Amino acid sequence: MGGYADAASAYINAMADLLTEIAKYQSGLPDIIGDVEKRAVALTRAGNELMETYFKVAPLTMVSPLSYYQWLDVHNVAGVFQTLGGNMGGFAGEISERARAYDRMAESLNKELLNVSEQLNQYVP
Repeated sequence: MGGYADAASAYINAMADLLTEIAKYQSGLPDIIGDVEKRAVALTRAGNELMETYFKVAPLTMVSPLSYYQWLDVHNVAGVFQTLGGNMGGFAGEISERARAYDRMAESLNKELLNVSEQLNQYVP
């Protein structure tokens, strides 16, 4: 019984330590997700507004090739902001998925801890 109890106790301690580590890394994720999502929305909005402005003013710039090609830079910048906003939104989604994975891992570890503890208690006189 001594060897099994020692192994079970070491396993339980290792899982408890892992749960502590998971909680440490998981704790700040909701704030990070919110911050990244806000930035993604702001970048996308800025890109959309620039694009809207570009199309409103573009007909006026067509009278001169010089002004049109200079104004085309606004279109390019708008596209960069839209892309960056989309990428930031995707990054927020990745962080959210990581947070859900931590939740699943913690749930799995809790079940395993309970299972091992119950098994250990069966052998305690």
